[in-house]
Formats: sequence, C-alpha cells, structure tokens
Amino acid sequence: MTTDVKTRTSSVRKIVQASVFFFEFMWLHDTLHLTSVTPSLTNELKNLLLGGWPNALRLGERLLAAPRDQVLVALKTQKEGGPGRHALRGLIHTNCDRWILVNKNSIRRQLADGDDVIEAKVDLKSGTYSESLGILNRLAKIEPQFALPFFPYSKIGMLKGTNTSGRTRNLDLSIAVRILVASMEWIYVIGPRIIQIIRSLCDDGKQKIAQEAKLVGFKFKTLIDLHPAVAEIRSLAGINVANLDICQDKDKSVSVRAMITALITACFCAIAIMNARRKDEVIHRKIGLRQGDLTVVDEDLELYVVNFYIEKSFRDRLPYYVNTATKDAILLLQELGLQHDHFLQQYLGNDFTKIERQSLFLYPRLSNRHGFSPKRSTYVFAYRERTNDAGFFLKYAVGDSFNSVASHMFRRAYCLIMFYRYENADLQSLALQLGTNLLTPLIYLTDSSMRPDFETIPFKIRKSMNELKGAYLAQAKELNDEYSEVGYKKMFDDICAVFSNGKFFGGYEKYLRRIGTKLTNMIDFSGTNLLDKEKMIFEVVKKRGHFPAPYPHGQCMAGGALSVKSAKCHSKQDKKLHRELASPERCTGCIFNLSSDDYIRNLEGNIASMEDALKALPSGSLLRSRAEDDIHGLVRAVALMKERRNP
Repeated sequence: MTTDVKTRTSSVRKIVQASVFFFEFMWLHDTLHLTSVTPSLTNELKNLLLGGWPNALRLGERLLAAPRDQVLVALKTQKEGGPGRHALRGLIHTNCDRWILVNKNSIRRQLADGDDVIEAKVDLKSGTYSESLGILNRLAKIEPQFALPFFPYSKIGMLKGTNTSGRTRNLDLSIAVRILVASMEWIYVIGPRIIQIIRSLCDDGKQKIAQEAKLVGFKFKTLIDLHPAVAEIRSLAGINVANLDICQDKDKSVSVRAMITALITACFCAIAIMNARRKDEVIHRKIGLRQGDLTVVDEDLELYVVNFYIEKSFRDRLPYYVNTATKDAILLLQELGLQHDHFLQQYLGNDFTKIERQSLFLYPRLSNRHGFSPKRSTYVFAYRERTNDAGFFLKYAVGDSFNSVASHMFRRAYCLIMFYRYENADLQSLALQLGTNLLTPLIYLTDSSMRPDFETIPFKIRKSMNELKGAYLAQAKELNDEYSEVGYKKMFDDICAVFSNGKFFGGYEKYLRRIGTKLTNMIDFSGTNLLDKEKMIFEVVKKRGHFPAPYPHGQCMAGGALSVKSAKCHSKQDKKLHRELASPERCTGCIFNLSSDDYIRNLEGNIASMEDALKALPSGSLLRSRAEDDIHGLVRAVALMKERRNP
C-alpha cells in the first residue's frame, strides 16, 4: 500500500457525513435547496453545533415526538446494521443515530419513566467543531447553480468547541504496567491453553463435517466443560470458560469467543506498547500486521524483524527489530488463524481457496450449527456496549480503571516503561521472568554501517536507502517528543520525591539539595507551598540541560548539560561524556547519578539470574571466569551503593 488510503477514506467519510447532517438541518428548517440558505440559518447552526450534531438536529425532541412504544421496541433491538437501527431512523427521520446507539440504555430508561426532556448533547472538541464547520464551507465552492450563495464561516481558526482541554489524557504508570504484565500472562500462560481448546474444537468440528452432521458445533459445549485446559485456566486465572459465543452468563462464566478476543487484545497491547506503535499500524485490516510480516533472522540470537506500516509519515512498511515477546504474540495470532483455516478447509472444501486471510486480527464466531463461522469478524479495540472486544481483558488487567485506557496511549506507555523499567518492582520481576528486554530497540538506519545487515532481511520496499533513513529519523523525532514529555515529568516527580524525604541517594540528590538551600537563602518560601520551590528547582536544572537516562543501577541526569566536567565518565581528551562506560562502580558517587533502593533490588535480581546462568557454564572455562568476574563486580557495586545510601 503506497498511498494513505485510510486517511483519504476517513476524510471523505467526514465530508459526506457533515454534508448529510447539514441537509437534514436544512430540512428541519423548511429549506430544501442550498441556494435558499440564509446567514441567519448558518449562524444558528454555529451556536447549536456547540452541543454536537445530536443537539443541532434536535434528536431529543424528535425521540419524544415519535410513538413511544415503537421507539422502545426499536431501541431494544437496535444495534450496528440491525433491523432496530433502520426502524429507528424511520421513526424519527434521521441519519444521525449514532448518539442514540451509544446512549440507548439511558434513553430507554428516560422514555419508560415518562421524562419530558431528553438532552441530546455531546462535549465537542474544538478541532472537531471547527472541522465540521470548515467542511460546510466547501458547499459554497461547488457548481454555482447548486452552491451556498455565501461563504458561511470565514474565521474557522477563532471558533472554539465546548471541550478545549487540548491533548488527550495520559496513561498512568501503574495502569501501563498492569496492562503489560497481564498481556504477558495471557501470551505465555493462558494463550497456549486457549489454542489447545480451539484446536480440540476444530478437530471435533472437522469430524462432524466428515460425518455430514447438521449441527457441527452441537457437542462443543460438552468438550469445553471436559477440556483439561479449561480446568487449568480456572485454576491459574480464576476464569470459568463455559459458553460458546455469548459474552458472559449470570454465573460469571466466560465464552470461548470472549477468551479469543481477550487473547487478541493481550497480543495487541503487548505489540503496541513494546514497539511504540499506533493502533491501526497493528490491528487495521489493510495496513495492520499480516501473515508473513514476521521474519526470524536468527532464532539462536533472538533476532526477529517485523514489517510495520508507518501510518503518519512514510505510508509504507518498514522493517523493525522486535523482541521475543512480540514474536511470540504474533505466533499466537498466526496459530489462532491457522486452526480456523484448517477448519474452513474441511467446511468449505474447494471453496476454501476463495477465503483470503492476511490480517492477524480476524477471528471466528462460534455456533451450534456451523461450529466456527465461515465469515471472520474483524477485531476492534473497544470496550463500549456495542463493541466490547477489548472489555474483558482490560477489566482483567486493570479492574475498574479500564475506562481510562485508550489505544493512542500505548506510545506513551512505551516511554513510561523505558524510564521506569529499572525502578518498578513489577517490571523488574517481569523482565527476570522473560529473561529479555521489555522493550524493542527502535533501530533507525542513520549509519551506513548498518546497511549490509538490513539488506540481508527479506522485505520488499521500493525506496532508496536514503529515503529509508529519512523515514526512520522522522519516526525517531516523533517518538522523541513523547519521550521528552515523559522524561521531564519523571524528573519533576523525582525532585518532588527528594524534597518529600523520598529514599534517594547519589550525587544528584546532594546536588538538588544544594540548589534548594541556595534558593532558600535568596527567596522567602515561608508563605508559599513546597511545590513552588520544587517547580523552581526543576526549571533551574531543566535550563541547565539536565534530563534523566535510565540505567540498571540508577539514573544519569546529565542529559545535555553544558557543564559536565565533574561527571565520572567525562574524558579530558575529547571533553565529552562517555556513557558507554556507565557501570555501578563508575557511576556511584557521580554528581549526575540519582539512585534508590529500587535500583539496588534490580541489581540484586540481576545477580541472582546471573548466578543461575553460571551453573550451566563448564568449570574452568573462559566464559565462566568472565561471568564470575561480572558477578563479583556487581556484588561490590551493590555493597558500595548500600554504603553510600547510609553514610
């Protein structure tokens, strides 16, 4: 795909939708031709649209004016593309029924209670508001005999919606960690057992097809009840798998379909977080991950490459190294699709060749009649009432906080985990369990020495190496904006913790306290909040170029500081920092080092894992000797850190 089809399609959809809604608005005001529209009408729309199109089109009033009994019946059966939705459109004569679809339960309650007013308003963001009005300006540029007789909204940039909050909310560290930990649990513990269940159901279904049974999935439920993997999932995760396709029963049992979508959600979350990818770069049916996008370069060295589509800038696929967990998530999705393929091959016979499956994010529905549906459903990362593919997993991972999760936050989650992977106990434990780096290194082709390596990877991109380098640099710059924001927030949080008697130590902790003492001597903080002092200290060190860089033994706060002569890795020869020399022994006592007990626990965990690995090395070998030296060095470094922690 060389053109941005998704963006173009989305733009066309918005233009058509806004135009159709405007025509409906005209119809409500007895205006049937664009040439008859007056400035007073467009000004009225400008004000009403602050409450969204449902408000401008008076959907609340029209719901109350329609036959109440018929509306209640239509709402009861209303769903995406269902008969109830078409009936409802006919009852209130509208094309703008998505708001009703989303809020149908509360509307049903209001109608059943006999309410006289139904408020049909939405909180419209400024960008959406101005975009909608801007689209209507296009109606003044069409053929003169059909066009608006004037340009209705000349000062689009000055128009503001009701929601002016700007950036969308951020993902909390604890939520990001819980999602990643739960994802790993599903990929490595629950996921393989789900595949066992699906394989058994497919095998049974194929036997029924061979016997020409009318109800292919008739015994599926019995198989589920007796399957050992179901008992294991119940024991390990407390999940009772007992149904085929319905979401959840009164006894809190979970369907096989809900388990499939939960596994897909876990794989999506892991891939998106670990690789800092956008939602559609992973799950979109056309530009998302497909069969064949994963390449195993060297299994022994754990080198894997995935061709990700770059949605915003490059608009083509680029190869990225991925970690083992990403590879395993993709293999799970491939196995899920493969089992359905085998079933369909038996079910459809010769017609199976007509089935095309490229996307990894398609899944089958289940039924007594077909067993597995021949038609694949497209996975949607959503947890609303009408689309709930992600709901069960997110509730499992974060409980009642699942409403705070949105897919666009996963790039920020990458940065959060980048900064906190050596401090957070859950992340430390997960890293030790996996025996691998939690995050994929985002490698960019900025060095010509890397070219031979990438030329050995089989991928088809009709671009020059310079174009590829530019694309990787653009990706690096884009991610760096998020990385900088998270880093500065962490630096401010650490400063606040230092002055709130947080358990930090190292040269940078003393450095911050010296700055605090100087500011106290210069400025009277007695009548202000402690936070004002901390903000001032943060601005001081930020202007000096300080910025956190996480290491297993602590943070280096040197960043791009102008004065770095006192850093332990500073070279008098080239007058530069050599962070590649960073180690617990070298950095302990450096003015830019900030550490805590969390980092000590991280090093102690590393020592334990290295000692376990040491047992497999032959006695007297060079490898064993080097490993013993590394362990001894870490033990001495930890002892030194503990000594400096308690001077």
